[in-house]
Amino acid sequence: MWSRATKPCRWRGAGLTLFLVPLIAAVLFLPSSPSLAQTAPPPGDPKANIGFGATVSDAEILMLLQRHGVTPQAVFMWTSGLTGTHRTYKTESAEAFLQEMRAHTVESFEKGLQSSVIRLRRFAKVYTEEQEEQAEEQAEPEEQTEEQAEQEEQVMASETLQTEARSLLNIRAQLEAGLTAAKEGKPLIYSVEVSGSSAQLEALSQDPMVKLFQTAMVINGKTVVPHTPKPSAYEPEYLDPAVQALSVGELYQRIKALARSHKIRTKT
Repeated sequence: MWSRATKPCRWRGAGLTLFLVPLIAAVLFLPSSPSLAQTAPPPGDPKANIGFGATVSDAEILMLLQRHGVTPQAVFMWTSGLTGTHRTYKTESAEAFLQEMRAHTVESFEKGLQSSVIRLRRFAKVYTEEQEEQAEEQAEPEEQTEEQAEQEEQVMASETLQTEARSLLNIRAQLEAGLTAAKEGKPLIYSVEVSGSSAQLEALSQDPMVKLFQTAMVINGKTVVPHTPKPSAYEPEYLDPAVQALSVGELYQRIKALARSHKIRTKT
């Protein structure tokens, strides 16, 4: 179960907006407008957003936070064309926060892959919606139905359906790549929102690891911590080379094979 004091990881990408409650949702970045009223920094523990210019390992971020004694409030992540956010509203150590982020990220991608199986099955017409609900107890269908054969013919003849098919496969490959990165502990975080004393934040801003430093402000009575934009080197769209290389004739067969070979976990 998620802690009420923790906001779950949220991921989005080009062509992919997953609402897998409570794990994946859309992320909206709203830059401040110069026309909005701005005042002095907000009261209480000062907050700031730091950027690294690239994704950095959890170990490096942990050492940075511990070195300056600041507390993480949120991290902003990027992997395989997907942007993610993990935020907490409870007081916890930097180490616990990063461990929680990694665990939630893995769970998010796993649920995303489960949803991708449903989309693949509906596209390939391997199961009707009613059959999907009982898929765990049923044997996988071995023979192509008349409906599936008709769908395959339509895919072969329609550029629109071919684009949709390739998009479904690219999304699945993207989620698989994200899950691998999360499980293997690869760098995900390119920015962190922190809180601490003025002296701690000042020292943090001078750390060589920090490439961008932005302090919180009050806009129309609300405390806002600016977001660090993703490094410009990161491409927004994920295209899997193996998927792009598939012929028109292979597209439907690939989707049908994936739809049949992956089980959907039932709720417990």
